[in-house]
Amino acid sequence: MLASVVPTARAQDTVGVQLDWGRFVGTGATAPLANDGPRCAATAMVNSFVYLIITNGGSGGKLLKGGSTDHNGDGKVDLTDTRDQLANDVHCGGTAQSIWEGKKSWLDTYACDLFSYSGMVAEDPALWLGGSSLTKGDPTFEFLMQKLHDGEDVEIGFSLAGGGHAVTLTSLHFIETDGNRRWNPDKGEKALIDYIDPN
Repeated sequence: MLASVVPTARAQDTVGVQLDWGRFVGTGATAPLANDGPRCAATAMVNSFVYLIITNGGSGGKLLKGGSTDHNGDGKVDLTDTRDQLANDVHCGGTAQSIWEGKKSWLDTYACDLFSYSGMVAEDPALWLGGSSLTKGDPTFEFLMQKLHDGEDVEIGFSLAGGGHAVTLTSLHFIETDGNRRWNPDKGEKALIDYIDPN
């Protein structure tokens, strides 16, 4: 996607991909699912699952219903129950490995053979469940841009001192200065990111 921006001394373009934000909003909701506890990875995944189901015309197995368990006891099974089931029963959070394996297990159980997997992770995933679908290394700009271009759901995990955080990626852009349509930070090309923060 190419869009003009306010010209400076030299004309610049914004190059990037923007997923339809509305596809991350569940039926009857006005915003993506929010988090009310230490479940950011599970919340980011549920927002991605909503996107996958809407993008695939309603196909998605039981991604949002899971085991149809009313985790919070409000008498209905909804997105908060899916989030809580991912976080509490599948232990999807805390480490990159538990996040990856939790999501893969969930997809294998509730949407078997509907989706494929790939990712990048700083740690060595060789012994992880589904680790052969991962590439060792920090996620690159090109990898993330291609995944968004392909219309895939992307969660990003950040390692922070004393913990971490996860978000759902919705767009990636850069301000191009040299016309080659490839991000080059060494030439001062500024990268921009949009995401849904569960908190």
